[in-house]
Amino acid sequence: KSTIVVAILAIIVALALTICPDPEKPRYVPYTNPNPSTNTNTNGDVVPVRFLGGDDKTMLTGFWHLPSKKNNSAPAPVILLAHGLGLIQGPSLNSYVRAFQSEGYAVFTFDYATFGRSDGIPRHEIHPYNHVRDIQAAISMIVDSGSRNKSKSKIGIDVDVGIDGTRIGLWGTSLAGGHVLMAAAEDAAASSASTTSEPSPIRAIVSQVPHIASGLESVLGSLIHNPVQSSKG
Repeated sequence: KSTIVVAILAIIVALALTICPDPEKPRYVPYTNPNPSTNTNTNGDVVPVRFLGGDDKTMLTGFWHLPSKKNNSAPAPVILLAHGLGLIQGPSLNSYVRAFQSEGYAVFTFDYATFGRSDGIPRHEIHPYNHVRDIQAAISMIVDSGSRNKSKSKIGIDVDVGIDGTRIGLWGTSLAGGHVLMAAAEDAAASSASTTSEPSPIRAIVSQVPHIASGLESVLGSLIHNPVQSSKG
């Protein structure tokens, strides 16, 4: 019996160390672009990018997947792919990347803060509000990348990949299906309230099997964010 007790205690200690790692030694290796000032197309169709996330503090890692064919000499429109709950860019999105590339689109994928090759601790923190902010930061980076007036103060890099930052499609699946709807809705609201005549760069949205707040979540959200107004009905 004593041996069984010792074994159980050892398992508990091992699990505790796994769940609660030393905060001074986070269990991940942050991605570092070897040349962050210039992102060049090193292998023909994939370009790594580091850009500032939605919190204006955390650096995110993304990849441009350039089109395998171009319909003409004009810059390619962009499809931003956002993955589902707890996933990272890569295997979960590769088949979609290839499909859009084959039709002449540039594709952009990235990892949310605390996931994959992006920075941020604690790791693997699922926070829908922050995910939406990161998607919006990616949209801003795409717009800047398609413009001659690049905002180095915002993204800290200079990217020239021959894309059209005024024609962006958002594609999200599962949890991100709801994220892209929110990001697009907020962009539309900002565009309608803007005093400039520039149209929204978001031209299309694909929301695949989206996770959208239930009625209970909506009520609780209203009570938390505006309890006085909610009590008035």
